[in-house]
Amino acid sequence: MPAIAERFYQEAPLACLETATVTENTLLDQAKHRVDVVLCSEYVYISDTYRKTLLGYEKFHCIMANHHSLAKPDKIKPVPIEFPDSKYYLSWPKSIEKAPAVEWFRNLMAEVAKGLFLPFSSS
Repeated sequence: MPAIAERFYQEAPLACLETATVTENTLLDQAKHRVDVVLCSEYVYISDTYRKTLLGYEKFHCIMANHHSLAKPDKIKPVPIEFPDSKYYLSWPKSIEKAPAVEWFRNLMAEVAKGLFLPFSSS
């Protein structure tokens, strides 16, 4: 999120960016919460009132304490069990997808976020 906020304020220094932790309830209760664009993993339910596009995925690794004997020579190790990669999506309400500001922000988020995740391939 810091990379997205930095880019947002570079391109729109007079604008205001609000962020929030996303839950399924946040997305389902539109009367209480206004959501323009959502960056979330595949584990957050996105209702059919939203569109979504796959940005990429993240591989999980174990990060060992510096003093641990297995941390030599590198403290970042593959996960020792079969563990699927986590997919990340950019989602937005269908009802506002044509709004120019939302479209601009969605494109900005996609451009920045794609540099943060590994590209997804179906192979």
